[in-house]
Amino acid sequence: MRKCVVLTVLVAMTYMVGCAVVPFAREVKKKPTEGGVIALRLQHSPEDRAKADSLMRSNCGSAEAKVMEEGEVVVGQKTNTVANSSFQAGSAGTQHGVFTFGGSDPGVATNSSQETSQVKEWQITYKCSGRTASAGKSKKNG
Repeated sequence: MRKCVVLTVLVAMTYMVGCAVVPFAREVKKKPTEGGVIALRLQHSPEDRAKADSLMRSNCGSAEAKVMEEGEVVVGQKTNTVANSSFQAGSAGTQHGVFTFGGSDPGVATNSSQETSQVKEWQITYKCSGRTASAGKSKKNG
């Protein structure tokens, strides 16, 4: 029994550690061999940045990926709504031996509130250097 518990704990720890180091970086925009934009989590890890660097190198090929700008970018918004409901009983009683409700009807009272916040991510804008704007174009002699 003890071996089973130890094995279960080891498997669970391995799974948790494995999930914690999965790097996240995605391409937002990509122009092959020219540049692009990579998105990371706002609170990104060194592994996330390494994956972003790998994506940039992959896109640039033999040219160097030069970071032009990076920082926090608003990419949307999120709205959370909280609603609380409560039952409100009416006044009840008897009149001439008959069960009656009083002046107020029973019902449900609902209070709600909303909170909207910005959704942000870290974006890296880069271009592939080592290429000139006139590469592949011929100049006219005039």
